[in-house]
Amino acid sequence: MASGVPKVLTKLACKTGAGPINWFPGHMASATRSIRERLRLIDLIVEVRDARIPCTSANKDFQDFLSRKRRLIVCNKADLTNPNIVHKWKDYFEAQGESIVFVNAHNKDSIKLLFQEIRNGLKSIMDRPTLLIMVVGIPNVGKSAIINGLHAMSHTEHEKLKKATVGPLPGVTLNLQGFKIHSKPSIFILDTPGVLVPNISDLDTGLKLALTGAIKDSVVGEERLCRYLLAFLNSRQAPLKWKKSIEEARAKEEEARKLLVEKGKPKTLLELKRQAYLAQKRLSNPKPERVSDHNKDSVILLVRETLLNTFSSFSGDLEDENDMESLVEIQMHELRKVLKVSIELGDKGWEILGRKILNLYRIGRLGNYSLDALSGEAEKQIGHTKV
Repeated sequence: MASGVPKVLTKLACKTGAGPINWFPGHMASATRSIRERLRLIDLIVEVRDARIPCTSANKDFQDFLSRKRRLIVCNKADLTNPNIVHKWKDYFEAQGESIVFVNAHNKDSIKLLFQEIRNGLKSIMDRPTLLIMVVGIPNVGKSAIINGLHAMSHTEHEKLKKATVGPLPGVTLNLQGFKIHSKPSIFILDTPGVLVPNISDLDTGLKLALTGAIKDSVVGEERLCRYLLAFLNSRQAPLKWKKSIEEARAKEEEARKLLVEKGKPKTLLELKRQAYLAQKRLSNPKPERVSDHNKDSVILLVRETLLNTFSSFSGDLEDENDMESLVEIQMHELRKVLKVSIELGDKGWEILGRKILNLYRIGRLGNYSLDALSGEAEKQIGHTKV
């Protein structure tokens, strides 16, 4: 299976001098034991993965014993990956004899599709009075969000079903918890903590896990991750794909500005004085920047425009790590200006910048990309299977 990450990115990551990327807190070891102990009681395993990294987000240490049970692989965050490759991944996994579904845990239709797939997985034993499902996966793939979606869909006026705890950071669920999601038959679902392997095999894997939020940013460093992300976007020539949408957005802005100017022209001397007073007041008391300000469409447009301009003026070789490093350095400085991260903050400012850019990527505002890629051999297997 190809990594999906250009070699130049790995070379850049190695130049940082940082050691291997590993994150295995104590609760993960105990969770692994608890999962193994309860597995014999489980009727169906729902293994949640990240749709952007459907192979990398599989806990390799779990695959042997999970494959011995009825299993449904759920690739969550499908809205954040490249939609053109989803069907290829489905074909690939189905060719391996796996049941798989791509969903967005925050979309009702996706949850309905998931529940139908769960029922299909339990079809042969639906005559039992009680069924038990276990949800497993690495941190921050959306296990609890999926359970809450199933809860909301199956909730009735006669039952008040406890929700799972959801958080934006990996490691929110610290204990095994049970929730009822259906009656007749009674279907209970166990939520489990996200568990990684104790030792991540290679740098590519660690960086992809960190970029998608499975590993805490502080383990790798926000600045390092941000530079890796920018190099990834450059290697995919993503900024060039934004050119048309940027031009259209700027044209709309200009049209709206002209209308606003025309509408705002003072009709009387009193209106003119009032506008001058309000303008002076805004200058004297500017609104403080809010945490979410960098998510605004106008700011995202500036970010994309900055990356496009710097990329377009780049004359180096994208496959050369030194040239790529120079381009990323320029982009980091320009983005710091755009997002108004004061130079007086020093190194802390680079962390703040990294946090903002990573957030934009993780909510899909910098485009949807698959970090894993099918190898040429896998593509051939799919083609052979379809014949």
